[in-house]
Amino acid sequence: MILGIFGAGGNGKTIVDAINIRWGEESPWEKVLFIDDVVEKKEVYQCQVYSYESMKSTYSPDEIELLISFGEPSERKKAFDMIKRDGYSLAKFIAIKTYMPQNCFIGEGAIIIGAFINSDVKIGDNTFVTVDAIIGHDSVIGSDCIIGPRAFVAGHCNIGNQVYIGPYAVIRDKIEIEDTAVVAMGAVVFKNVARDYMAIGNPARNMKKGDDFKVFK
Repeated sequence: MILGIFGAGGNGKTIVDAINIRWGEESPWEKVLFIDDVVEKKEVYQCQVYSYESMKSTYSPDEIELLISFGEPSERKKAFDMIKRDGYSLAKFIAIKTYMPQNCFIGEGAIIIGAFINSDVKIGDNTFVTVDAIIGHDSVIGSDCIIGPRAFVAGHCNIGNQVYIGPYAVIRDKIEIEDTAVVAMGAVVFKNVARDYMAIGNPARNMKKGDDFKVFK
């Protein structure tokens, strides 16, 4: 089986590094490649770069599985829906130095790199949990989310779909973060965050997101 990483930027390179650290020459994938319609290079990080259409014309769904490296939740969802529509499947990737008990649920396409996942946590499809993030027990993380480096989500939290939680953010226990919300870098969240709102500051105040609902402009 071949692994295609959708997005040849920094997150994609991080995934390649994590694969090499965990498995080296014993990787479960015979080949790793990038899929990127923006990058004009033919090779990134010693991996071939394909456009999405050229990947489809080269590899059947039986030959390749995919991971999505984008940091923008809305773009993660678009890519996930397109991949599933075209009949391809997504891998699950849990990097070395990740702590995660067996009684956790990890969805299709989820990526966890060096995080600490407590007991009875559920992580949805296509969610990316990054380095040194901590997810407290009995919390539910939705699909197409990004949990930034060293973010802390306490126990019994409910995080919706397409949520971005920035680096060093802290969310107290039993908080609900609704779909497409953003928790800014370093925010300390003591109250629920509504759909399409952004939590900023310490203690965090909630404000309406911009019209395009994008995290990265």
